[in-house]
Amino acid sequence: MPLKQYKATSPSRRFRQSASFEELTKGKAPERSLLERKLRHAGRNAQGRVTTRHRGGGEKRNYRKVDFKRDKDGIPARVLAIEYDPNRSARLALLVYRDGEKRYIIAPNDLRVGDSVISGPDAEARVGNCLPLEHIPTGTQIHGIELQPGRGAQMATVGQIGNVEHENRKIGGAGHKRRMGWRPAVRGVVMSPRDHPHGGGEAKSPVGGMAQTPWGKPAMGLKTRKNPRTDRFVTERPRKRKSK
Repeated sequence: MPLKQYKATSPSRRFRQSASFEELTKGKAPERSLLERKLRHAGRNAQGRVTTRHRGGGEKRNYRKVDFKRDKDGIPARVLAIEYDPNRSARLALLVYRDGEKRYIIAPNDLRVGDSVISGPDAEARVGNCLPLEHIPTGTQIHGIELQPGRGAQMATVGQIGNVEHENRKIGGAGHKRRMGWRPAVRGVVMSPRDHPHGGGEAKSPVGGMAQTPWGKPAMGLKTRKNPRTDRFVTERPRKRKSK
């Protein structure tokens, strides 16, 4: 899937690169029976306190219920559509089974509308099929491996997850970042001393030589582990930084 380039109508759009969305099924709305309401908490806990900074706002999203178990063994399904999911970087494939049930799965690369997929130990090792790991030939690309039986991502699905160019996109502008639900993050060294321990002064390094949180707690280099009871579980001690 290639990335889409933008005309340089503004400095932010000059370097922006985003997905072309050409692999999505045109005019297909999300399956209403597989949607759930997703509440936004803006980085706050049940008491209303901010526990994750720089989060808030963003576009409204609905959660798509994805079938991670693929437990309809032996029942073939046809790919009805390839859809966008605002909650993950991968695309979703809408499957309609022979008995009429519809389910979402993570869309592997090269899975197309109209393809037939099936799950079970007797399934062929093709893209989109789901079968036990012991039945998949060595060297086959797979995803969605289940570590414990019944915990989801049932068995293993053949194929690489689609939208592989997602890591090469460039956001380009601050407004697009806000629509993603991220609020601005200001560095401590450009704040005033009353707002951050790193603020003020002529230099840009933390005062006292130790990086601190906005609340004055040491953030880097300080030993925080004080539990002799669990020392036997430590297999390797962290390496000490060599002094110059």
